[in-house]
Amino acid sequence: MEKKQEDYAYSSAQFPTPGAAIQEAAGGSLQSQNILGSKISLITNALVRYEGVLSEVDPVKKSMTLINVKSFGTEGRREGVNEIPVLESEIQGVQFKVDQIKDFNIISKPDIT
Repeated sequence: MEKKQEDYAYSSAQFPTPGAAIQEAAGGSLQSQNILGSKISLITNALVRYEGVLSEVDPVKKSMTLINVKSFGTEGRREGVNEIPVLESEIQGVQFKVDQIKDFNIISKPDIT
């Protein structure tokens, strides 16, 4: 059965904040659900959207690392004030602290063969 993006979206009913959801994931459930290698979309507290492949979740540092990252800028989320443009080049890797993340979604999980 094919999963859609919304099947993996952060749910405020399940966790009070995206950070709480990621902290829960950092406790080991991400690895047990075979989430490493998934394509992730997240929005930071600065309202910048990033997409990349989840390569690491560090429960000690309370962080997650994405590789092959694309920055889509603020995409109008700042209502025209101090907007950040799309970054044309791909970023090799970015580590996000849990408290820097406002929202996140799993776009797709890796194929397990």
